[in-house]
Amino acid sequence: RMKPIELLKATEMAIGDGNLYNLHESLIKEKKDLDEKKKLVDMEGAAVARHEEELEELERALGPMREKKRLQEQMNVLKKHKAWREHDECVEEGKKDEEMLKKSMATLKRLNKEADSIAKGPVKVKSDQKKKAEQAKNTAAKEMGKHDVEKVNTDVGNHLTLAQGVHDQIQNLEEASNQWKAKIRMMENDVQNLKETVEQLTHQNDAKIEREIQMLDLQMKDLINQESTVARSQRDLEDTRDKLQKNIRTLKDQLGKENNKKYRALNNLAKSRPGVREIYDYVQKNRGRFKGQVVGPLVMEIDVRKKHYASILEQLLPFNWLSYVFVQYESDMKLLKRELEARNIEPLIAVVEADVNAPLNRTCGDSAKYASLGVEATLDETFQAHPMIKHALDNHFFISSIFVMAEGQKGWQKVFDANPKLQQVWTSEYQVRKTVSRYDASNTTISITELKDARILTASSSGDAGGACVRIKKELDDRMAKLERVQLELNELQPDIDRIKTHKSEIKAERTKLASAQSDSAQRLRNAKGSLSTKEKQLQMQKNREDPLKKKDKLVHDLKLHLAKALDKAVKMPNIVDKYKSALLKHATSDLATKELTEQIHVLGQKSKTKLKERNDMAELVDQLQESVNRHREHVEQLKKNAVEETGLPIPEELKQEFSLLPQDLREIEESLAEKKAQHDSILISDPGAQQRYERITEILSTNKARLAEHEETYTAISEKVEQLKQAWAPEVRSLVQQINRNFSEAFKHVGIAGEVVFNEVDGDDFAKYSIDLRVKFREEGQLITLDSAYHSGGESSTSTILYLMALQGVTTSPFRVVDEINQGMDSINERSVFKLLADAATAPDTPQCFLLTPKLLPDLPFSEDVTVLQIMNGVHIGDIANGFRQDCLLGEARTAAAAPMVEAV
Repeated sequence: RMKPIELLKATEMAIGDGNLYNLHESLIKEKKDLDEKKKLVDMEGAAVARHEEELEELERALGPMREKKRLQEQMNVLKKHKAWREHDECVEEGKKDEEMLKKSMATLKRLNKEADSIAKGPVKVKSDQKKKAEQAKNTAAKEMGKHDVEKVNTDVGNHLTLAQGVHDQIQNLEEASNQWKAKIRMMENDVQNLKETVEQLTHQNDAKIEREIQMLDLQMKDLINQESTVARSQRDLEDTRDKLQKNIRTLKDQLGKENNKKYRALNNLAKSRPGVREIYDYVQKNRGRFKGQVVGPLVMEIDVRKKHYASILEQLLPFNWLSYVFVQYESDMKLLKRELEARNIEPLIAVVEADVNAPLNRTCGDSAKYASLGVEATLDETFQAHPMIKHALDNHFFISSIFVMAEGQKGWQKVFDANPKLQQVWTSEYQVRKTVSRYDASNTTISITELKDARILTASSSGDAGGACVRIKKELDDRMAKLERVQLELNELQPDIDRIKTHKSEIKAERTKLASAQSDSAQRLRNAKGSLSTKEKQLQMQKNREDPLKKKDKLVHDLKLHLAKALDKAVKMPNIVDKYKSALLKHATSDLATKELTEQIHVLGQKSKTKLKERNDMAELVDQLQESVNRHREHVEQLKKNAVEETGLPIPEELKQEFSLLPQDLREIEESLAEKKAQHDSILISDPGAQQRYERITEILSTNKARLAEHEETYTAISEKVEQLKQAWAPEVRSLVQQINRNFSEAFKHVGIAGEVVFNEVDGDDFAKYSIDLRVKFREEGQLITLDSAYHSGGESSTSTILYLMALQGVTTSPFRVVDEINQGMDSINERSVFKLLADAATAPDTPQCFLLTPKLLPDLPFSEDVTVLQIMNGVHIGDIANGFRQDCLLGEARTAAAAPMVEAV
């Protein structure tokens, strides 16, 4: 009955000092560690690959963000460059103002000299000419005093007064004409200035502002579309979340009802197994501490489909199995045991090393093939549980090879006939077990046991054909995971919503600002155009007026006429014509010279006023230029301070090189800056947290790579150790098996056809599955078949076993050997052959003592002198039989007296 794997280990323990067995166990342990380390390497490698894929995806998501960052850096450089260009241009303008100030100061100095010179000239000329005029007047008066001077003076005086009035009018006309011309020039200057203002306002960034407003409108439209899309996604996610929450509440209610049944079962079990509730609570609360999956106790993890299925399971399983906890790794078992024992709880824990994802080994076939005979399912199909639990129950109780009849079906005999390998069949009322004799495979016994009602598992039976509790838990976990994903998506949407709202507010504010600027510019343009129109009308009206100088000719004619009349009056005077004419002409000439001089003085006065005005204007211009220069100097200092704050001082060489590649004109710099800003603002970041996740995943990836390298190094070290142990163990075992095989094959020729011992080395170095197969053939037909109790008879199994033990004699050392009932089930031929081989082996030189225990022996067996037969008898008549023998033959002469009472007693 020993499995091939167990046979190898037993053979190793029987050889020498057990070194091979220890090596084998070390190999199994190291291989297990190696496999676990391989899983860690694969897991870390998968994590590294997964994180690298995530980084690749994030690289694509970070493209717009990096482009936006690049544009921001270019904008920063442009702003720094702009600061220094503003400073430099301000310095140039300051130099121009200082140069103009120097020129203006020189002009002012010159004007001061000219004004002083003009102001002194008319005073001296006027004084000299006044004296001459008085002298001429006095002379004329004396000459005219003899004749009617008063009358002549009166008439002449009147005409001269009129002439003087006309002269004054002529003088006033010139001044009025100059004023008229000056006013026209001033109005023309105003009109020209207004035209320039209108032209400037017409082209003052109107197109640029309009483009920016259009761009902002496009961005706003795009943001509104994004906001609509995000809002729609948010509504969909919120609807999904509400539905999931409603489903979760419903599932929790259902699970609560199902768990009430399970808790009743747990409480019932706790009456016999104290501490089982605490075990369940600990497992539920500390799942995160375990390396692998941990489930249990079994009573809380199993859902039975029908009531009689619960009865079958409870009757099949030992009672303590209902409180078992199942784990994947020994480390979890040690942790669980240590923690619970610290609470004075003794847990029952089973380590399930099988691949829980693999299907069960259905040695008796699929139940569906026998449905026509009334078979409903195999026992593992009658309940729902974690795969670890099903594998553990199948390993111990072969639940995948036990058939369960449909309710009311009792044709179990046909099922046994249809499947000879089947050993158990359960109905809704009975357990039917088939037992095969150890000595005669054809001899079978059927035992029927009544099915009792379940006491524990009934409480957890859900009646749900799919396992309600497991199904609800799975569905609840799925809903919870979906809810978590939906909530995560909602949380990820919120930054987008906030970003869109913020961006919309910024665009609205910027557009309002631009619209206000555009409105102000339009208003200023309208005002300027209105002023221009008014000024042009006023200028035209002023030009349409007659030039006052056009009246000068008429006034000169009047002046001459009055002078002629004055002369005519004087000529008519008797006897003084010549003298009066001469005096009058002399007086008139002097008077006219005086008047011309007065006119010259007036002109010089006007020139003096003009020079003074020019000097005052120049002085005012000098003051303005001085103030402008001072302001420029302050502005230059402020601009330099701002530029230094931007770039520092001295400017880094790298930044200077970047400045040299940029436009040098301020207008071009501003246009480039506006273009970069528009590009920057047009890039929308759909995933603002991508950079943080990129950095976090990069850090995790670095940690994973370090762990992967560490695991790979450990894996390599363990691999080398496994290879060393294998080199030390495998050749020895191969040599040992070859020697045993020679002995076994040689001995088998005397009792059978052929036999061999094979060392099975499983692919993949799974040393725990390495085994020794006994392959035998007792008939001429057929092939060598691995010894199997289900195929070979009891006698064949016994014969093969004793021959293998005999084959070990040459490779083992022990003080004695014991063989118990090895001849049971053998036919007489094989038993006689085996006994001879055993006696020959036991009596060979240098062999230890051998004891063969058996209830019977064949008659006429050959016994050599080295064989002693000891027959032990017992029974109520043994004393009578013993009395027929000599006592000294039985016990020896020295003990005859002591033995007699005992024999009689027997």
